[in-house]
Amino acid sequence: MKIIILSIAISLLSGCDSQDMGKEAGKSYGELVNSNPAKSIGQGLGDASQGALFTILCENEQSTFSDSAQCYMTPSGKRVWELEGEEQGYWMKVAIAEKKKQ
Repeated sequence: MKIIILSIAISLLSGCDSQDMGKEAGKSYGELVNSNPAKSIGQGLGDASQGALFTILCENEQSTFSDSAQCYMTPSGKRVWELEGEEQGYWMKVAIAEKKKQ
């Protein structure tokens, strides 16, 4: 019985070019990874991980990182690491200037 199944599998696979099968599998995998849902999931996991890490580092008073510019609290109640773009750049400069004054 095993010989019959093995010979059927070999006959089916012999008709296919292994390079073509590999290319098709790689293409399908690439399309899946680059799809919008997959990118959204990856971005969400990355953001959550970064948020958890910075929260732990910034809220731990004994951590040397808690004094960094990334942990600087803005008047709006957000930390610099939570901001984006120009707003983050502005508050990063303010945080660095404040740190130099201390």
